Amino acid sequence: MAKVTNLVIKKQSGTSNTLYASWSFTPPKANTLDYYKVAWYYETGQGVWFDGGEGQPTSRSFTFNPPDNARSVRVRVTPVSKTYSKNNKQVSHWTGAPLDKNYYISTSSPEKPPVPAVTIDKYKLTATLENITDSNTDRILFLVSYDSYGRDVPFTKGEVNVVNRRAVFTCNITAGRDYRVCCRAINMQGTSKIYSEELSDFTSLLSTIPTNVQNLKVAANSKDSVKLTWDAVSSATGYTVEYANNKAYFDTSSQVSSTTVTSATAIITGLDTKYEWFFRVRATNNAGESGWSKIVSIIIGEPPEAPTTWSLSTTAVVGDDVILYWVHNSEDGSRQTKAQIQLDINGSVSTVTVIAPEVEDEDDEEPISSYTLNTSKYGDGAKINWKVRTMGILNEYGDWSAERTIDLFAPPTLEMIMSTTTEDTLETLPLKVTATAGPNTQSAISYHLSITANESYTTTNNVGNEMLIIKGSEVYSKIFNTSRNNFEVSLSAGDITLESGRSYTVKLLVSMDSGLTAEEVREFVVDWADEEYAVDASITVDMDTLSCYICPVAYTLFGTITKDVTLGVYRREYDGSFTEIATDLPNDQVTTVTDPHPSLDFARYRIVAREISTGKISYEDL
Repeated sequence: MAKVTNLVIKKQSGTSNTLYASWSFTPPKANTLDYYKVAWYYETGQGVWFDGGEGQPTSRSFTFNPPDNARSVRVRVTPVSKTYSKNNKQVSHWTGAPLDKNYYISTSSPEKPPVPAVTIDKYKLTATLENITDSNTDRILFLVSYDSYGRDVPFTKGEVNVVNRRAVFTCNITAGRDYRVCCRAINMQGTSKIYSEELSDFTSLLSTIPTNVQNLKVAANSKDSVKLTWDAVSSATGYTVEYANNKAYFDTSSQVSSTTVTSATAIITGLDTKYEWFFRVRATNNAGESGWSKIVSIIIGEPPEAPTTWSLSTTAVVGDDVILYWVHNSEDGSRQTKAQIQLDINGSVSTVTVIAPEVEDEDDEEPISSYTLNTSKYGDGAKINWKVRTMGILNEYGDWSAERTIDLFAPPTLEMIMSTTTEDTLETLPLKVTATAGPNTQSAISYHLSITANESYTTTNNVGNEMLIIKGSEVYSKIFNTSRNNFEVSLSAGDITLESGRSYTVKLLVSMDSGLTAEEVREFVVDWADEEYAVDASITVDMDTLSCYICPVAYTLFGTITKDVTLGVYRREYDGSFTEIATDLPNDQVTTVTDPHPSLDFARYRIVAREISTGKISYEDL
């Protein structure tokens, strides 16, 4: 089905009432359009359509002269296809569908409306047209826009009926903007609308009340004055500040003072001290006043409260810098101007005065203050007792903070010895690690021994399964709790799995009762000859108890039985996992273990031999 598009009816320029229709059309197949069937109709206002004639143009336009009594015109355009011969019959290439378009005669178009009268009452805009004399004006379309940096931005629109030659439109608006309004007349033709050819002129810009003041802040300016600051309101020409020493006075009492300013800051003087004063601000312009800001308060003429203090640690090493921190807790909102630090070190008391730096932006939060104390001139066991007090806008310090203590200690030491050769090479297990912590004035509370691989490799675990060791991962880690400054541990093949030819790092960390730590780090290389063993076992089944008796054995490559290995027996389950039956068995070809719960259909076992001196694993699945 083919149909024309973009069908338009217009009055032909230079004529009194000639209309012409134009349209677009692309045939489904090239060069298959024959002509257009164009039919005109007209209506005289009674709802009855009359035949106005038709034509068959080949171009995409056609004219029509409606009679003088016509109020509406309709055109119907249908594309017609060429035909071709098929089975001795003439067949169209395609079928055309009709498209209609209506046009209302220009004599029914309403006049351009006058400029509406507009009033703004806080958040409500009212636009009014009075004494509408045009009989073709049935409705008015009001268009409301606001000014944004010199450019009109559409805000809202609305249609209202003309009643008693009058049209009124109202809408809610946003504070802080400048609005203007224009309108367009509408002639209703049934359910169709005929708009005036022109919009009315725009009204002049009308201002709304300002937006509410935001981010109101107050701080002491002197013993009896404060400074108020807030974010400037772009549409404000001034501000009203109200203040009272009782919050309940606002809107209810004459005991409220006020002042006006033109900028977003105000200095209020002559305030009685020891009172809590409350403040609020609203913006003003020629359209009215905004709502009040939130209420802020301040107690003036009061020294600050005791500051909040802390340090990163309650212990320190002699010679290190200790940083003392505090926060100024203002009663009157003023910033810290000075601080005093009292230091009591082994009974020797001194005071340090710190001057607060200049503040670039008063709106920034109160910064955290600090003082760095060098401890190099103090000895092991010294105690630093310290406290702070601060000063605000008044020339008066507040209370001292709570006193805090930092204990000074000599730096802990740790001497570690490993059972390796002088070249840090481990040739046999066990690996013995011994250490001595100091000084004697401090006691160890725990040791953490960690051994990590210096490279990635694959090895076998105690069961004989292959596992991947990642560079930097721990092959051993354990915390030993003790109160002794001497440490000793021996790691055998059952404690750790090492691989010959690989490098490892040993870290031993001691934690002292002083809260300080010391660490020793060493590297070693494993270098031993890995022996291979032939592993076997004799297995007996007790059909009465459904138990298995396993006697494991391991042979050297020369066929001898050696006592240099221990044996383990594991039952292999149906899912490939292993259940330990017994471990650390002697290789004496006599020791037998019992498996009371073997599989009822097919029992499988893994016999594992671990070399005592190296931890090397050999195994056999039976």
